[in-house]
Amino acid sequence: MGKMKEKFMEEQERLIREAVEAFVDDDWQYQEYLKSLSERMGYGTSKPVTQEEIQSNHDDWWNSLTDKQKQKLYEEQEAYEKDRINNDINGLNSRYGV
Repeated sequence: MGKMKEKFMEEQERLIREAVEAFVDDDWQYQEYLKSLSERMGYGTSKPVTQEEIQSNHDDWWNSLTDKQKQKLYEEQEAYEKDRINNDINGLNSRYGV
């Protein structure tokens, strides 16, 4: 390999290494900023949430609803789905067979 090509390759490797290091530093700084922001806002440090906790929270919420509230949610979702399907079939893209 010629001297110029060798020099070029070294320069390219250096630039890539610097870009990677800058990205890692930026990501770390961003995470630190989010952490300090949540502490300043009184949320404290966050902890990971497990799928079991999410499911438990959802179950607690669902069980707190009355049958009437559950029925209303169901009906609203049904109306939304019907409208969405109707818009897909008869909406803007109907002429394209979508």
